[in-house]
Amino acid sequence: MFTLPDLSVELIEAILQYLELKDHQSIRLVCSRLFQKGFRQSCKALFTEIAVEISRQSLEVLREISLRGEIASFVKKLRINVGPDDSSLGAGFGWTRQSSDCLEDTNEAIQMFREAIRQMKNVQHVEIISLEGPGTAEESFRACQGLRNTYPRVTRPDCLYMILRAFALEDKLISSFHIPFVPGDPPTIKGPISRRPFTFDKHKIPAHAFEISGQQDFRRNIRHLTLHFGTGYKGTYEFFQDFLSSIEALESLSLGYGFVGSIKHMISSQQCLGLKRLSLYSFCLQDDSLSLLLAQCGKVLNSLELKCITLAGKSSWLQLLHQLPDLLPSLEKISLIRLYDATNRHDDRSKLILFPDLEGVSALPGVAHLGLRLYHDNYPSEGFVKGVTYSGGHAQRALEFIAKAAVQT
Repeated sequence: MFTLPDLSVELIEAILQYLELKDHQSIRLVCSRLFQKGFRQSCKALFTEIAVEISRQSLEVLREISLRGEIASFVKKLRINVGPDDSSLGAGFGWTRQSSDCLEDTNEAIQMFREAIRQMKNVQHVEIISLEGPGTAEESFRACQGLRNTYPRVTRPDCLYMILRAFALEDKLISSFHIPFVPGDPPTIKGPISRRPFTFDKHKIPAHAFEISGQQDFRRNIRHLTLHFGTGYKGTYEFFQDFLSSIEALESLSLGYGFVGSIKHMISSQQCLGLKRLSLYSFCLQDDSLSLLLAQCGKVLNSLELKCITLAGKSSWLQLLHQLPDLLPSLEKISLIRLYDATNRHDDRSKLILFPDLEGVSALPGVAHLGLRLYHDNYPSEGFVKGVTYSGGHAQRALEFIAKAAVQT
């Protein structure tokens, strides 16, 4: 019999390349043995990015890493899973599972998490995965059944908020905050939304849950922000505005929300002044908030991505195409994917305009490649009307060309 440290250096280095830090035992092995054997470079690569679940076992491992100063200094990125228990990316909230690994006390989880991240002074990027597919408030409530005895009305958005607070009050310098949403189907326009959305209420969380020390608010250092929540979240304007209001020098913003509503109240005009990159995913908008938002940040915005967006009010994509050259004078890259235009959302045969795979690629500064395809009646293969591809020259010329093609159609 032999143990891993008994193997040759070359073989151990090869094994370390395929070691996943989701395996708690392998993390402990690296912490307790390999690092002491001199495999510093391999350990540095391993611990640059680590995955965390909000479970007792995972948080204990995180704390063990934090107690080893040099290893803790390697950590640049934390990936925190806040998905449902049956998620494909992990077990989700460990405290919702009925097992010995369950953390039924939210305060305990936040305290363990806070103490660990305080020791990881070089963390610059935080990623929180929020896998929230189409569901009801009742489903979310059942998913958090393990919390009922502690806080009877706590839902997953509330848990997410508490984790955000654990970071927000830390005296740390984190430059990127990422909450991606793993999407399901694109937003539908085939009838009314039947599911009842969640109601976000941060006031029902006890005040002592946020008793976290620290003076420096890390949000002031954020330059790149991605907030992607699942479909069904509603009433979170106060939370978004509170979170975004302290970000002073935002350069890149990606929002994925997935509900029928407006975005004009989520972002202030002051925050749009320095915005260079904007990405919106999975929105269904009922008003002209998109054009208003673009008008606010148009002076310096050079990259725009719109994906799975439905305009269900008076506005239309054809009208917006006409406005883009004037709204975005500095645009260099544009990506328009799966955009829906419907004057009557409840009519299955309502006229649709779909832009599937309209990609902007900046091969050189000021050069873009764009294409336009128009479809009608929700039958892309049969209802193909016109396709236009333009490459070369400035993106503004491409936008003008697309606008003319849209008028002709």
